[in-house]
Amino acid sequence: MRNRHRPDGRAFTLVELLVVIGIIALLISILLPALSKARESANTVKCAVNLRAIGQGFSNYIADYRGKYPAAYGYEGQVYGAPGAKPNKGYIHWSYYLYGDGSGGTDTGNKDVNVVGMKSFLCPSLEKGGLPPTNTETNNLESGQTNDLPGTLDKQAPRMAYTVNEAVCGRNKYNAAEGLVYHFVSAGSVRYSANTILATEWSENWNSVSAAGDMDTGATVCKSHRPESGFTQPTLGPSDWHDLSQMKASKLAYRVPPVAGMGSNPGSPGDSINAVGRNHGTGAVSTRKTNFLYCDGHVETKLLEETVDTKNFQWGDRLYSLDVDVKP
Repeated sequence: MRNRHRPDGRAFTLVELLVVIGIIALLISILLPALSKARESANTVKCAVNLRAIGQGFSNYIADYRGKYPAAYGYEGQVYGAPGAKPNKGYIHWSYYLYGDGSGGTDTGNKDVNVVGMKSFLCPSLEKGGLPPTNTETNNLESGQTNDLPGTLDKQAPRMAYTVNEAVCGRNKYNAAEGLVYHFVSAGSVRYSANTILATEWSENWNSVSAAGDMDTGATVCKSHRPESGFTQPTLGPSDWHDLSQMKASKLAYRVPPVAGMGSNPGSPGDSINAVGRNHGTGAVSTRKTNFLYCDGHVETKLLEETVDTKNFQWGDRLYSLDVDVKP
């Protein structure tokens, strides 16, 4: 019987089959990087959309609370100005102020409260969507992570891809005996809101969000409730570098200098801005970008070092939350 597919009756030769297989393999090798880039581009956009929704949540919060931004976190039962406050009952994270459903941070559904549902705190470019709270359920802990306060659950989104700018959303240190006093920042006091960062992304490596604020492979506690900033205070010791409230002597903050590829290796001692993620792109980590939410509500995708450019510094013209000036 003659071969129905070949007029001359011949079957494909081994060489012909190898050529076809080679062509298919070549096409796959060409298409896969393009598909990977397309997928990551979609993830970047989705991450930016989530950050934009968070910005809307902040706008609603500001409208409800006398025009002020929330603190990055607080303690359960804490009284403003009272000394000796401890997180004995866990942390209240800024995400809780936005979704505020009373779940204690354990509701993983897509409940929309003030336009911000739980899924808005996730970035698809990060494994598991983001980092766990400092105190969370056992099945939500990262490998090597332990709860800071066993038996306690923080009021925080179960997975958190984002952090806020400490200059705008300060820490909860409200007593002079503990250092400089943070206060709640009025949205109207932030100059150049279109050029002042409100929130950005965490590194996907939780070890860079440790108690020390640097890459710490021996860390056991994930401090995902803390804010980040583009500021430093070089008169502090290495262990105090990130505690901006301790700059009593000079009361003058310094800008973190731009370094090409910063954030790509979050192991640089004394530079907590390296905990900001470089999560978007398919090339070397040093070339990847980050989404940034600005105080006016818009989102930009750019290199981390662009935000600390000496001619266009974007973390604030002063440390508003501490009422501290910045060295030019």
